[in-house]
Amino acid sequence: MRTKYFNIIRKVAGSKMTYPFLEDWDTIKFMQNSRVMVFLSGFGTKDDEQSSLSRKIIDRFPKSSINLQFSSKVCKPLHKAIKDNVQTIVIDHASDDVEHMQQIYTVAHENSYIELALKADCKGISRYRAIVPTFYGWFLNYDASREVREKGQSLLLDSFAVKEFADDFRKQIDDSPKDLQDHFSTKELDVGGTMLHCTSLHYTRDGFEQYNERVGPSVGRVYQIEVIGFLITPRTFGARLKLDKHAKELWENGDIPCGWEPSKFSPTNGSASKAHLTLETGPGVQALQTGLDLADLVKLEVRAQHEGKGDRIPMYNIQNATLRNYGKGQAMVYLNEPMPFSFLFSGYNLKK
Repeated sequence: MRTKYFNIIRKVAGSKMTYPFLEDWDTIKFMQNSRVMVFLSGFGTKDDEQSSLSRKIIDRFPKSSINLQFSSKVCKPLHKAIKDNVQTIVIDHASDDVEHMQQIYTVAHENSYIELALKADCKGISRYRAIVPTFYGWFLNYDASREVREKGQSLLLDSFAVKEFADDFRKQIDDSPKDLQDHFSTKELDVGGTMLHCTSLHYTRDGFEQYNERVGPSVGRVYQIEVIGFLITPRTFGARLKLDKHAKELWENGDIPCGWEPSKFSPTNGSASKAHLTLETGPGVQALQTGLDLADLVKLEVRAQHEGKGDRIPMYNIQNATLRNYGKGQAMVYLNEPMPFSFLFSGYNLKK
């Protein structure tokens, strides 16, 4: 039986603090099969050889975990742990100054570790929050990211094998690669092209400070999210997601309000309808464009449904999916069956 999700406001009994990565079995299973680098700040004094939380993490994952003290000399043992394929690396007594930690954050990102940076809340020992990141979101581990990418690439090839769509797409792009899939790459992705994530809110958006306080109890928890399709436009190539009701509570990255009834070719609208994974982009296109492109496609879906013109959208059967061409090189691939995945909710730190 699946462990119940905590409410957004953490329930605390006395002074005992609860951590999903220690107590929620879905999250524990995810951690056992993923590379996660845990940064702890303020959970003990510098005089402590190891904080109590670090000890609990090592005890929970004894087969593949290590505790390292943050210092100017931490990089050598860190690289050794990575080389030894240690799954859970705890950086104890970490600084909450992102600039001081940037080198280690970069090492984590370059070696396909999900970053989980936690700071004890000064308001009381029964609270914690994330070290303020560049953005919050849901993160796939390495194996799941690879599976989504491989599925996406296979469907992209099948989509461009449809002559009518390929001809339409080629008219919309400035470059003219022999193979249309070469129009896309991961060169413009700030977070790299290996690990996939869905952003819930970026620090530049209004209300980020309040959001940071609200989502603290959810940081380090796994959520079940489905890949339900793939979007293809001249600018971006991405995976479309469907969040469950628990994940939707954390979504603040824009909605598309309009009257709507769900259907096979209009599966999401309103809250979290822009939820996606950016797989690749066209030349000079930033990752944030994927959400804008998805929003446009959702509006085209709704318009076709409202106007009763859904059957006029060119439609093609490809491998276990349906390709619908909405024109101007914009298409949606709808999977016959969704792909369910476990995502870890956490923050991500980049140089701001």
